Amino acid sequence: MGIIVLMIAILPEVAVNGAQLMESEAPGPDLQKLTPRIAETARALWIIYFGFTVLLMTVLFVLGQTGLAEEMDLYNAVAHGFSTLPTGGFSPQADSIAAFSAVVQWVIIPFMIVAGVNFALFWHLLRGNPRRMLNNVEFRTYAGMLAVLFAVLAAMLYNGAVPATEPGGVTDGATENALRQAAFQIGSLMNSTGFATADFAEWADGGTSAQMLLLFAMFVGGSAGSTGGGIKVIRWLVVVKSIKRELFNTAHPDVVEPVRLGGNVIDEDAVRGIMVFTLLYLILLGVAAVFIMLDPYHAIEGDLSVFEGLSASLATIGNIGPGFGRLGPFGSYLFFSNPSKLLMVVLMWLGRLEIVPVLALLVSGIDRSG
Repeated sequence: MGIIVLMIAILPEVAVNGAQLMESEAPGPDLQKLTPRIAETARALWIIYFGFTVLLMTVLFVLGQTGLAEEMDLYNAVAHGFSTLPTGGFSPQADSIAAFSAVVQWVIIPFMIVAGVNFALFWHLLRGNPRRMLNNVEFRTYAGMLAVLFAVLAAMLYNGAVPATEPGGVTDGATENALRQAAFQIGSLMNSTGFATADFAEWADGGTSAQMLLLFAMFVGGSAGSTGGGIKVIRWLVVVKSIKRELFNTAHPDVVEPVRLGGNVIDEDAVRGIMVFTLLYLILLGVAAVFIMLDPYHAIEGDLSVFEGLSASLATIGNIGPGFGRLGPFGSYLFFSNPSKLLMVVLMWLGRLEIVPVLALLVSGIDRSG
């Protein structure tokens, strides 16, 4: 949830100018003030976050104790609880979540989706105001995109792209497998968690189309005010509405048409900031992908494919983790040269801290030194 938010939650004296600190720390264009005091807001967000984390740990541990997931001991339950809600995606198991039963995979899916939701909406839900969540345009878009991507990928997998779990391919339970694989991969990659239950880099029989769908999910990202990475759903909404407005104003130059989101007019400074962020994100993504692909010092035979180079750049700037080809969920970044690894470190740093504030700090430092 952010170290600055944690400081505000624990130390009320830090809450002086706390709103500005939280806005700078929170991954997204805005953070709602839920209570009159900003320290109370920080504590409320952390209580919700902590509650979901403990709930997941408890469910996983109970599954292990009841025999539904024999591999899930206390250590694994705690480890995966701590890496699901923060969308970190680290697992003590080499096979990630594929090392556990289907029941565990189904349990983790909704928690990955929750991690991509604006946590402020859960505060309204707990206060007995579910309409605030259901009427939120970003939440509806986020849920709708998850549902559409899940349905399309599940249909692709059911028709032949589901990887074989046994020699001879999938026979019994193919429908459940397709649904589970689709839900898990979409939930993991769209929210930048990075867990995996299948090596989607090796999907065959229509796998390329499925991989393109997963690549699109990686571009979208989670919601503002969530722990997910990426550009964020709300920014894409503003970008699309801004493009629509420009096209409308081109045809009707005398009409003043503001950008609206959920019935509210978006301030032009906010629109400009979102457009700048999105453009910078895409430029950095593209330039880094070209550099990674052209780097001749990778410890591999042949060149990286465009798909591998693009996914390497996107997986690092979006803090997602796995990519495609040799960078799949059971692959490795080990073969990259040191310059490319250093570049990807910078991309991960920029992606987590937000691009515009970091670049503004660097530009300001350059101007002063000049």
